[in-house]
Amino acid sequence: FFFDLMTARSLFLLCFVASVLTTDPYQWLEEVGSLRSLEWVAERNASTVSAFQPDPRFAQFLHEAYTLAIHPERIPDTTLHGGEVYEFWRDNAHPRGVWRKTNVSDYRNAEPKWQTLLDVDRLAEKEHEDWVFVGTHCLAPLMERCMIRLSRGGKDAAVLREFDLSRREFVDGGFYVPEAKTSISWWDADRVLLATDFGEGSLTRSGYARTVRLWHRGTSMYCAVVVFAGEVTDVVVTPSIYHRPEGHHEAKGKGGKGSAMRYARSATWAKGDRGPKGGTKGYPKQWQQPYTRR
Repeated sequence: FFFDLMTARSLFLLCFVASVLTTDPYQWLEEVGSLRSLEWVAERNASTVSAFQPDPRFAQFLHEAYTLAIHPERIPDTTLHGGEVYEFWRDNAHPRGVWRKTNVSDYRNAEPKWQTLLDVDRLAEKEHEDWVFVGTHCLAPLMERCMIRLSRGGKDAAVLREFDLSRREFVDGGFYVPEAKTSISWWDADRVLLATDFGEGSLTRSGYARTVRLWHRGTSMYCAVVVFAGEVTDVVVTPSIYHRPEGHHEAKGKGGKGSAMRYARSATWAKGDRGPKGGTKGYPKQWQQPYTRR
């Protein structure tokens, strides 16, 4: 009886210590927009600034960093699609930024004639939103439609909205994904592969998408059919489609395992589509076994 009592007490103590060690005292910080979280961040920012500000180099370095960040001759961050150069640009006149483009030959000039596609400052003012431009996902190779990723205040979760590049406006009744941690990839002009928060059971323990679904234009995203599903213990599952000049493309889902020690590990599943060259085009009936692991 004495041995059993000691064993029970030991197990109780072990469980108690384990529960204390695994309890995250900063769990409440995941509510990034709460007043308590914002006050905590403001206090840490103030503490950091007060530690560095007395250094005589602080003001100089701060001024130099800001000047370089908005300098009109800074190295641009551009992407090339179909003979056109795309760039997201921020300056004093456009603190939220403008998404713009020009052709390759004009880009070689000292002062390219940029065409503004989306003015985020004007959009934020019009919609009374704290929009931050996060990026785009465009349909290759014609680049006629893109999904614009907009974040409220710069947080991880973002809203995705379909954008018509030729008309330079959002598509009325087009693809729209509510605020969430989302991954998306165009299958064709009327279908996308979507990984997002679909409700109960659709997320991993890390709070990211667990399923990839094929979403058809004109239907509710909540009716999209699951074409790939990861485990709850995975970190995230994402779709990627690689369009080839001859019409081939492949779709892939990736998932890292849940523990911090194994976050960098992932596996990739592939489903080929031979398109006009033969085979089954369109709806992915099944996904093959992983062909790459890292």
